[in-house]
Amino acid sequence: MKKLIAESEVELISVGDVAKSMGVSRMCIIRMEKDGLLTPAWKSPESGYRYYSPQNVVRIISVLNLQRQGFTHDEIRMYFNNPEGRILLYDKLLQKQKEINAMVAQMKRTIEGKDRLSAVIDSFTETRCYVKSRKSLVASGVGRRLIKDTIAEAVKLHIPLSHEKHIWVKLGVNGLDEEVVFSAYVPVRGDVEGENIRIRPAFKGLSVKWFGGTEDIAEAFLILENTMKNRNLTPAGSPWVLCLGVDMFNDEVNTDNIILNIVVPVAEA
Repeated sequence: MKKLIAESEVELISVGDVAKSMGVSRMCIIRMEKDGLLTPAWKSPESGYRYYSPQNVVRIISVLNLQRQGFTHDEIRMYFNNPEGRILLYDKLLQKQKEINAMVAQMKRTIEGKDRLSAVIDSFTETRCYVKSRKSLVASGVGRRLIKDTIAEAVKLHIPLSHEKHIWVKLGVNGLDEEVVFSAYVPVRGDVEGENIRIRPAFKGLSVKWFGGTEDIAEAFLILENTMKNRNLTPAGSPWVLCLGVDMFNDEVNTDNIILNIVVPVAEA
């Protein structure tokens, strides 16, 4: 097993460790494999033990998210394997999620070309998270890779991850060289404690939310900056990128179809 990892340069995780962190049974994960939803990165021909890559863990989280919404394994398999099935399943998901009605309305305005991007004040609740940070001069793709690495590290440490679909990435500038510090905040279950466990406090922030590709991030930040000036709002911390929906973590999904939310904390009036 160690030889396999060294040759492939991929760190694999046992089915038991994955099950503990996800808060599910080993059979739950094995059933995903039998139903065509998951393929282990490696399976021992001698013992039959299964080992999973970080990408496998991301797939498991996606399946659990969709199961929580009431979808069957047949429907989830259709979502992953059939582009038309994704559309049908997505429509069904929107109907079930009453709490994102406002987001759906924003998506509709975007599609119709009205009110392309707009800024509103939103409130965000306190969340306990497992946190991992990385510095980079290049922004492209760093947040996505950091999220996957953070999830994989938490699983190896047996951190009980939440099945929450929302993952936060905090952005901060490090010194005059404009090196960006990316911090991924992955929600956890219960009152778990640990070196990298932090509380993301409740706060109010100026928020721009849209349905579309990452190329709109620059425009979103410009809208936030102009709105802050026009409303005489005072920033109260570094900006956050809130990744909404399981599609953000699935490499098989077109990144033009993700939902993003840029938030700048503001001081209370």
